[in-house]
Amino acid sequence: MMCDSENKLSNFVGGLVMGGIIGAVITALTTPFSGEEAQHEVLNAYNTGIQGTKDSFNDLSHDAKDKAQGILNNIKDKAYDVAVRFEELANKGAGVLIEDEIV
Repeated sequence: MMCDSENKLSNFVGGLVMGGIIGAVITALTTPFSGEEAQHEVLNAYNTGIQGTKDSFNDLSHDAKDKAQGILNNIKDKAYDVAVRFEELANKGAGVLIEDEIV
């Protein structure tokens, strides 16, 4: 026995299928193109969509690489600054130790 929600779901899916069939029939009867022309138009639209997606992906990829390179350069600069400061402090500390031994 089907519960109410299963019945609603099956009615909904059935409606989608029937709507798709009716839409396909209406489109086939009213299209201004022959079958071959319609296939050509659909193929062109598909290829245009695929190329647009590839272009968008490439743009996003290049943007991500540029941002990552900028972050990496910033990290390298900060690491260099820390190394220079550490060396300065180490030299200063060594100088203090030498002065302590002289006195």
